[in-house]
Amino acid sequence: MTSHVTTTASSREREPDSVAGSDRKPAYIPEVQGLRTVALLLVASFHVWFDRVSGGVDIFLLISAYLLTRSHTAKALGGALTNPARTVIAKFARLLPAAAAVIVLTLLGVYFVDGPRYALDSLWSAIASATYWMNFLLQANQVDYFAAQVGSVDPYQQFWSLSIQGQVFVLWPILHLAAELVARLIKRDVRWVLTPLFAAVTIASFTYAITLTAANQQHAYFDSAARLWEFGAGSLLAIVVPLLRLPRMLRIAMSWIGLAGVILCGIVLPVSSTFPGWAALWPVVSAGLIIAAADSHRGDDNASAVNPFLAHPWLRLAGGYTYALYLTHWPVLVLAESLTGRSAATPLLGTIVLAISAVLAVLVARLVERPAAAVVAHAAKRTSARAHLLRSRHSANPRPRRFVFLKQMATPALVATVAIALVLGSVLGMRQLSGAQLASINSRLDALEPPLVNAAEPWTYGAMNPGLDAGERLIPTHDDVKMAWTVAGTHCTDLGLTLSTKFCWQQEPQAPTGELRDVLLVGNSHMAQAAAMFDVLAQAPEHNLRVRSYVGPGCDMNLANWDLAYSDDMPEGSREETCQKAWAAAGQYAREAAPDLIVVLGSRQGMPDEGESFFEGLPSWIQTIEGTLGSEVLVLRDVPRFAKDPFLCASDNGYASERCSNPAPPAADAAEVAVIEAAGGTWVDLTPAICPDGQCRPSMGGVVTYMDDNHITRQFYQSLTQQLCDAVAPRIQWFPAQAWPGIV
Repeated sequence: MTSHVTTTASSREREPDSVAGSDRKPAYIPEVQGLRTVALLLVASFHVWFDRVSGGVDIFLLISAYLLTRSHTAKALGGALTNPARTVIAKFARLLPAAAAVIVLTLLGVYFVDGPRYALDSLWSAIASATYWMNFLLQANQVDYFAAQVGSVDPYQQFWSLSIQGQVFVLWPILHLAAELVARLIKRDVRWVLTPLFAAVTIASFTYAITLTAANQQHAYFDSAARLWEFGAGSLLAIVVPLLRLPRMLRIAMSWIGLAGVILCGIVLPVSSTFPGWAALWPVVSAGLIIAAADSHRGDDNASAVNPFLAHPWLRLAGGYTYALYLTHWPVLVLAESLTGRSAATPLLGTIVLAISAVLAVLVARLVERPAAAVVAHAAKRTSARAHLLRSRHSANPRPRRFVFLKQMATPALVATVAIALVLGSVLGMRQLSGAQLASINSRLDALEPPLVNAAEPWTYGAMNPGLDAGERLIPTHDDVKMAWTVAGTHCTDLGLTLSTKFCWQQEPQAPTGELRDVLLVGNSHMAQAAAMFDVLAQAPEHNLRVRSYVGPGCDMNLANWDLAYSDDMPEGSREETCQKAWAAAGQYAREAAPDLIVVLGSRQGMPDEGESFFEGLPSWIQTIEGTLGSEVLVLRDVPRFAKDPFLCASDNGYASERCSNPAPPAADAAEVAVIEAAGGTWVDLTPAICPDGQCRPSMGGVVTYMDDNHITRQFYQSLTQQLCDAVAPRIQWFPAQAWPGIV
């Protein structure tokens, strides 16, 4: 490993300014190139092997602003004004070709691995990635809980950070030009204007990031304004570092401490749930130490690297492929997991994913990124020569200079335009291809005869008649399967409670014949779907059941909120706010109404390779409920969850296709179940009825089973009602033994 890196013209390499490429800088900084490589390797390896986020993206954002401001400031001190149009066009001419190639390849991968429906779902993501607003699209998709269920993880998700960078690459040159004009007006060094400008941006953005992260971290993670402080910090660093005079030993210590911080960040911090707030200072400060140590005034040791590891030729060589590897590793990982039906890569699969990603990165860099850059550089060299000739001939005439500028921008603009056109053309082609295939599939489904079963007679289909072969003449019909989830009954009326929530439904019994029994359901969307079984029971007058449901999407078991008064601290309209309100209202209703039965989920099924988790504190909560309220507690096991949507798979391949069938999860942990039952809970597992013979099929007995990758259709749940009665009635004396009295 070398400890000495020269910086002569022959040894200088083109240094990208982030995970993306950039212009040649005043001096090459080998440690920064190595830092970029380390950050990218952390991003890729943490994604692939550990299913975590490393904080490497924050380092990319810092470096991009550092090198951008470093370049523009040096030119401004030399008397040149920043030309935003030239800078932006040149920048995107370098970024877009490789991005376009990966976008198109990803679209093809989604089509062949996941099918035409997923390809259609990906079209907007492809467009957003090519036009640098992917972070906004991801924010918008978070609003709709079920949007995440339409497909697997977005294969273009890595473009969120590149989109923010692209937005800053437009904004920053404008800020630099404004600062340079003000500096000329007041006759001061441009750094006197840039420093307070970027300080204000950094402070304002960081304050906003802290506030938004506390209120809605998922939204803040992709928010451009909440990320500007990382760019601002990089720009401030670029202004201050050249003025520093640091002893070599201090710089060496700073560099190694910073490197340790960069590597440990993703291991120590829960990056994906705490950034971009206070926790993001860790990677930003760590990278800042490395940059300051590497690029501060070196005196006599100017050519000597302070961190031989980061300056190693291998890391600098790999640095030339980091942009391409950042582009390729995520879609390869997502498609590999989809192909194998896993939600996280095993060590072997992760190694294969990284190997394929690296090969693709080399191909993209050598066949697309570098040739496009060479074309732009060659054109720039030719126009510069012509510009010099024109200046000598027309030094007093400004018009030829404007003409030269247009000539200089023609090739970069053409390269960027061709890249975007390639993406848009591929999107249109995929839309036509997938649309034609889906039209054929839908036409075939529309031509089917009416379903073999009567939707009003759930005792004749689904789990009640699993051997019925209805082909594709199923209920619900194809167009109705993806309808938003609904809970039977009406929205709760005011029963004198102080708390209300939009996630509350009540089902009154029809002509009851005896003493009413109150049933309370509380939980997430899985409980909302399971409510269909209790709706069936409430419709029979003989059962005398009154059902009240506090259920909402994403509202997992939250025992803490059960006894807490609702707080107005949560952001209005957010999922956290609506869930907290629903749980608090359910707790108040339970304390005042003392229902005969409270129904909750006892576990959460993960993807096939993740296993099942049980809600912490549930046994003690059951004891408290039964001891204070006298209510029975029914605990349902969560339904199986899959890596791929069975309904969409069956829509593309047919309901009889083996590729759309998934193995049932293993039996629930007997020890966990024993603890729940010892506490007084009644544990019910309907998995054997959902997945008979160990196979979870997309349809059964004339009914579509799953509406997506983890939600059972209402119709199939209705057909499970008798299985529920069979499991509960022997243990809770008053619970109905027959779902449909007089019929079954």
